[in-house]
Amino acid sequence: MNGINGHAGPPGLWQEARNADGRVYYYNTITKATQWNKPEDLMTLAEVSFKSRLFSLVLLLTLGSACPSRSTMEGIHCRRRPEVLVQY
Repeated sequence: MNGINGHAGPPGLWQEARNADGRVYYYNTITKATQWNKPEDLMTLAEVSFKSRLFSLVLLLTLGSACPSRSTMEGIHCRRRPEVLVQY
């Protein structure tokens, strides 16, 4: 029991559930939508931080691959500064 005075509080917006195979999915109690990915509302602070860092890394890799190497870019400025893109 979680709530005040030992009573369970109202159900949250998202509920964790399992399908017939035992795989975890998430159910929105308002919209009735389901999804495999854990909603941020249910994530721990560590999970939210990891997700943010992962997004920054994907962004860095995406931007880095869109910029050709300096040797092929004579006269064109293409700055790669990951220390600016990835901030913790």
